[in-house]
Amino acid sequence: MSDAISKVLGERLRTYRRRKNMTQEELAHRASFSTSFISDVERAEKSPTIESLVRITDALGITLEELFANTQAGKKTKEAETISSIIGKIHNLPPQELQSVNQMVDLLLGFRRK
Repeated sequence: MSDAISKVLGERLRTYRRRKNMTQEELAHRASFSTSFISDVERAEKSPTIESLVRITDALGITLEELFANTQAGKKTKEAETISSIIGKIHNLPPQELQSVNQMVDLLLGFRRK
């Protein structure tokens, strides 16, 4: 995940968490993560997997689409549109297929970094 996307993602997660009057500890508990992981994601120190994002958004009571939707006058950025499109394609996959997609994404990103 690019640094810019990680930063926006972290900011949005923090915003939704605060709107729900939830602490990082509460969110971590509800999503079955450590508090430090939630903190790292919010500060863009770590990039969560799709499965992690699903657990976090479920704990927040929002959808992935809501998380990635652009809040400025209903317009989506090109990056947000692409992310929403990807999520739409994989959202209802069975867990095993979702894990396979996640592994393929990790491989693709690994090749890109070399």
